[in-house]
Amino acid sequence: MKTNTFITLSTATANVGVLVGLVFLIFEIKQNSAIALSQIRQERTLSIIDEYSAIAQDEIFSDLLARALNDGDFDSVTNKEWNQLVHYELARSVRLEDVFFQYKKGLLDESVYSFSISMAASRLPIWK
Repeated sequence: MKTNTFITLSTATANVGVLVGLVFLIFEIKQNSAIALSQIRQERTLSIIDEYSAIAQDEIFSDLLARALNDGDFDSVTNKEWNQLVHYELARSVRLEDVFFQYKKGLLDESVYSFSISMAASRLPIWK
């Protein structure tokens, strides 16, 4: 076998190896992206579950939320309770900002974003 033939075959083999490696790399990146999105979704879900579980266990605060948010009975809310609601809603607005950021970066799908926006819209009476 001539040297040129050997060099040509080894170069072609190396190029095929590089292409195969790139294909595997693309599949791995897509898989890692799907795993990362799944982890983000799971962490968000667990965070929301923790939040609502804590509210459910606190009868006084749960009652306050029901009076203010569900019934729209703002007259029965004291200044101290109103401060509690303001801080609670501030935390929710930070979460909403995070949802918007992650959605714009492509880390959240449309359904999660739409749900969060509709939940925020339901809070408009208390935000006013």
